[in-house]
Amino acid sequence: MKTGKRKYAMSAAFAAFLALSAVSPIAAAYEDNDVDYQFHILKQQQNSRKTGRYCGTADVNNAWKVWMKRSEEGAWTYTTYWLEHYNGDNVAPSHSIRVEDGPQYYNTYSSASRSTVYLTAENNNKNDTDYFVSGVWDEETGKRYYP
Repeated sequence: MKTGKRKYAMSAAFAAFLALSAVSPIAAAYEDNDVDYQFHILKQQQNSRKTGRYCGTADVNNAWKVWMKRSEEGAWTYTTYWLEHYNGDNVAPSHSIRVEDGPQYYNTYSSASRSTVYLTAENNNKNDTDYFVSGVWDEETGKRYYP
């Protein structure tokens, strides 16, 4: 009788191990990572773009993140950010962000699903000012965003 219980316990433990092994890589893919970025924001609202990252989720509520930590334009000024594909098609709505806002989380469009996306930014004003910004971003954070 004890041998039967022991076999059952070992089988249950092994099944749990297999289940967790299969889920762990998926969960790790959706961690809220801090990927550094630095942009030269160009004049006249020309786009600046970072190297792409693969967005493996199909869930539009799995939020992407941008956190502008520094802007040479000055305090309480905005820079506009969004995600796009290599060809320039937007895969997330644009959002104007200030350093003072801290980390911001937003949804994507379904077209971002399982594709390489690029963090893109521009000056929110159409003028002859150019400046540098830096911070962190992540294409899929595992956080739920419901506006």
